[in-house]
Amino acid sequence: MKKQKIINIIGLFLVLCGLICFIIKCLSNEYIDFDGVLHEYFFLLPIGYLCIFVGIILLVLKKFIKK
Repeated sequence: MKKQKIINIIGLFLVLCGLICFIIKCLSNEYIDFDGVLHEYFFLLPIGYLCIFVGIILLVLKKFIKK
């Protein structure tokens, strides 16, 4: 029972981190400076997708762990 609770907490934490990455990406200031360089936090998108994907996988797989 204790393993399932720990996996549940980790899965929910990863999904929350993924959502926070998307929120930060949406609220960040994106601009092009005078030299023509784009400034944006693009790295947050793959990190957000990865966190949400791994979190959901953990939440689904916790059902198959023996009690």
